[in-house]
Amino acid sequence: MPVLIRSKIELKNFPSKRAWRAAMVKGHDAQGQHWHQHMLKEHFRRNSRQRYGYKPRSEKYERRKRFGNTGKQGFRGRAKYMGMVDLVCEGDLEESIRGWATIRAFPSRVTVAMNGPSYLRINYKPNRPNLAREITAVIPEEEKLLADVMDDVVTREMNRTGETRTITI
Repeated sequence: MPVLIRSKIELKNFPSKRAWRAAMVKGHDAQGQHWHQHMLKEHFRRNSRQRYGYKPRSEKYERRKRFGNTGKQGFRGRAKYMGMVDLVCEGDLEESIRGWATIRAFPSRVTVAMNGPSYLRINYKPNRPNLAREITAVIPEEEKLLADVMDDVVTREMNRTGETRTITI
């Protein structure tokens, strides 16, 4: 689910189109890097359900996760983090998502592509939480921080010479 983040940038000299696009690409790249390195890990903490508004898990699932299940549809042994983190059962999702990312920056957006287990893409039951949407959730505080990262990079790139001017993107 795309997140729209508004920014205000102070510029000294209105740049050429090529310089503006290059600065925007660097800014979006910095946003993607910051999100993947610093914000993604917050989704795998104990308080993430309240912080990001995840859908509550069923009592049956919570019980299976805490005490383990050796059935053919369950996992073996106990869950990572003692079953207290919504997005983590055995840890496969966390390891694969946090392991690597391909960050592609464009003048108008950034795309962070991560490799996840197959069950991340399948949403075959109506009551099942949408894991992909939960992982990519961004709260207003994080939106502001990402906008600040973008502002800093673009402002630093563009402020080389000239007079100050403010634009809203």
